[in-house]
Amino acid sequence: MDTKRLARQHWFITFLLPVFAGLILVNCAATKPKPGFHHTQDGKLDMFKRFEQVIDRDLLHHWSRHAYFIPGDKMSLVKAGEAAREIIEIWGRPDWIRRPFKSNSGDKVHEWIYLDLNQMFQFVDDMLVYEGPVTDFEQTLIRRGYPRRAMTLRESDGKVITILIYTKIWGSRIDQYRFVNGMLSFREEGI
Repeated sequence: MDTKRLARQHWFITFLLPVFAGLILVNCAATKPKPGFHHTQDGKLDMFKRFEQVIDRDLLHHWSRHAYFIPGDKMSLVKAGEAAREIIEIWGRPDWIRRPFKSNSGDKVHEWIYLDLNQMFQFVDDMLVYEGPVTDFEQTLIRRGYPRRAMTLRESDGKVITILIYTKIWGSRIDQYRFVNGMLSFREEGI
């Protein structure tokens, strides 16, 4: 190998090594942003419900149709944050736990449902980010699981419209549900 070529390769390696090391250090030092909150005009914290980014059942996002599972006796809540431990002390074990999902805002959301008490809690990074009633949308996901197809629309007035489409094998039967802000507004089964 000639010396000019060796010198060029040496310069290339000595240039790239600090660049890659810098990129790695910058990425490792970057902290994850806190989950987003909304504030009222008074400056008080206004918790809002997180919606899943992809609800459809496919090979990439949801292999199983089951959106929620019943926590077993061996369910480890030791890893739960302070907010989750407080919820457990007050409400007890949840009836249903949703598989963690990525929200529209990019947060990884953990959701607990107390169906008999009609109460739902959402956590992001071990922080309680939403507490509210269980809607028809969650009840449908508990009962039917993830749909074959789904569409979510956000209107300018703040309404969230979600359409879930369930099909049987080979599309022999289609069931369609339409929700406005989580409440069932239209249902058509057996098309």
